[in-house]
This record gives sequence, structure tokens and C-alpha cells, in this order.
Amino acid sequence: MLNNFMEILNTNFDTLLFAALGGFLLWTYKLKEHYNRPIETKMSNSQYVFIHFILLLWLPFLGVVMSFIYLYNGDKLSIVLAIQVGISAPGLLDIFMANTMNKVASQSTIATNPDQ
Repeated sequence: MLNNFMEILNTNFDTLLFAALGGFLLWTYKLKEHYNRPIETKMSNSQYVFIHFILLLWLPFLGVVMSFIYLYNGDKLSIVLAIQVGISAPGLLDIFMANTMNKVASQSTIATNPDQ
């Protein structure tokens, strides 16, 4: 498994970099949203620095992870598609988590008291 991981990483390094670029582009969009907000809805500068530092690390990483999952499953990613996956990775993760929770909730039954 580790050899397969390293092979995918070595053969698709440029694709994964473009996925990280997609995450970086999403971060720049989030940063632009901050500057377009009315002053009364903005947080303090220290809060924004902390949040944007975390987003600057998290969003490109998430784009790389989602692209790696596609590559690990045997899918081929072009550079444009890798950028798109990097940009849409948070939305994809959100949909995946919601679908998983709905599936788990529909498979389990919770015994409730009729008088509740």
C-alpha cells in the first residue's frame, strides 16, 4: 500500500500541486469576501489572521487529499480538473459527510417513548 501511495505521489505530483493551487484560489476568494464585508460584520484583525492562516493551510491540503483519493481510485485527472477539485473540495467533503450521516441515520432506528 505504501509503495502504491508513493507511486501515485511521484507520477502525479504536478497534478496534486495544481489541486493545491485550487485550494489556494479558494482561500483568496475567502480573503476577498473579508474585505467586501461591511465593517460592522467584520471580526477583529487578530481573529481574521488566525482564521485565514488555518484556511491557507487547510484548503490546499484538502484539495490535494481529495485529488489523491480520485487518483488512488484509478481516475485520471487533467490539470484543469485538479484545480476544480481543489476549489470544490470543501463542498465535496460537506456533501459526503451529509450523505454519510443521512445513510447512517436511515439505517438505525432509535427506540422512542410514544409519550414523549
